[in-house]
Amino acid sequence: FIAPGSGTGATFSTAAVTASNGTTSATATANGTASATAYAVTASVVGATTPASFALTNTKASTSVTATPTATSIVYGQPVTINAAVTPNAVAGSVPSGSVTFYDGATALTPGGTLAGAAASYTVNVPAVGSRTYGAQYAGDTNFSQSSLASAASPVVVGKASSTLTPATTSKALTYNAGGTISVGVAGQFSGAGITQPTGSIAYTIGSGSPQSAAITAGSATVTIPTAQAAGSFTITVNYAGDGNYNPAAAATIALTVNQAAATVTLGNLGASYDGNAHVATATTTPAGLAVTLTYDGSSTAPAAAGSYTVVGTINDANYVGSATGTLTIGKTDPVLTWPTPASIVYGTALSGVQLNATADVPGAFAYSPIVGTVLVAGAQTLSAVFTPTDTANYNSATKVVSLTLNKRPTTIMLIPSAMTITPGQSVTFTATVAGEASGSPGDTGGLSNIVPPGGTVSFYDGATLLSTSSVSAGAATYSTNALAPGITHAISATFSGDANYLGANAASSVNVTVASLDFALIGPATNYQTVVAGGSVSFAYQIA
Repeated sequence: FIAPGSGTGATFSTAAVTASNGTTSATATANGTASATAYAVTASVVGATTPASFALTNTKASTSVTATPTATSIVYGQPVTINAAVTPNAVAGSVPSGSVTFYDGATALTPGGTLAGAAASYTVNVPAVGSRTYGAQYAGDTNFSQSSLASAASPVVVGKASSTLTPATTSKALTYNAGGTISVGVAGQFSGAGITQPTGSIAYTIGSGSPQSAAITAGSATVTIPTAQAAGSFTITVNYAGDGNYNPAAAATIALTVNQAAATVTLGNLGASYDGNAHVATATTTPAGLAVTLTYDGSSTAPAAAGSYTVVGTINDANYVGSATGTLTIGKTDPVLTWPTPASIVYGTALSGVQLNATADVPGAFAYSPIVGTVLVAGAQTLSAVFTPTDTANYNSATKVVSLTLNKRPTTIMLIPSAMTITPGQSVTFTATVAGEASGSPGDTGGLSNIVPPGGTVSFYDGATLLSTSSVSAGAATYSTNALAPGITHAISATFSGDANYLGANAASSVNVTVASLDFALIGPATNYQTVVAGGSVSFAYQIA
């Protein structure tokens, strides 16, 4: 039987069946098109006078749906497909059509699936972490009714996905005080549209330092190495604790090498004079305040002795490196010489320890010039002393000079005539002996040695009349004359002029020489003057009586 269209009739194609009680029955199956309009069915049987009629309504077929996920255990980022099958899958040649709505719990997932062969599917690309109960509901169509919401027999358990830390480098080298950064990628197990990458922050430690953290942005976080990170070798350990979608990542390590920074050393105090104390060089650094180890010709002991020493200043700091080399020169020291100006002496006094009495502040020996025993000429003289220290390694030789005044030595003069009484015209010789006084004091006529005898001249006088001046030789001067006037006693005296080394002197007293009177008379002309022209001559006549 094929249901006719509205207002038309059809004939059962099935033969009637006669029941035992005389009732005839026939079975007609409705077609697969449901309708709210009833069919008028008339049954007529051959031989029966009255046909039977009734109304027939073809209603929608009831349905059910089965939801089945393709997997029941996945991790975040893995897709799962929910397959839905509608039952019945066909009725009288009619197949369910339309759509199926899929559910995550009570939440409808959009868009729904379109039936094809009584089946539909929906793929959840990024299921949320947790236990997910997926279901499906068939919406029905003109021939099939809506089904109830049916959940899958087993939930889909979505676990956290794994995460991975990937540093931009596995080793990093930098210089102290420079600082730096290292990028660390933080990736999930899966990637793609709708998959949220790991969030939160990473934790990291540098060596045994305090834990630090860095926020994750766009799948990356930055490890910051501070400028104050000490020099040395360290392991940077990076960890990620995970988040709602990701399990913790395996720790990543980065080998960090912080090299010592270069610093400069400036040496000072490299010049000194020997004073018996150790002389330590100074060292300043840039940057300031760094410890410096100093060596002197390889020794850590600062030298005291005079000489030149190679000084090496080496920075002793865990974070800086640098050195400088210089020369420390400890010069010999000049001894301090003391030599008071000697008191003046007189010519003829030999130099002695009284004058040559310099002293020094260190042991040594003096060499004087002139030497002890020298007799200097009168006047201002210079004495010098050359000092040679016993410790010639640390002290210089030194020279000291002083001025010494030598006064002229006083003298005595003794006048002796060859005769005390003479006749007129008789020659007489006067000898003046000049001698220096031994002590330099008047009246001391003791002998002197190692000195030059007086020189100069002696002037001989007859009263106040200068008779003659003679040079002193070998300490004496002489004057001879036969012209002393007769008949009188002459008071003869002598005066010593002095010289470069001796003071002048007068004889202590004059000597008297008597000249006898003449025993005749000399008579001259009556006139004792004449007039003469230039170039002419005159004569005077005298008589002896």
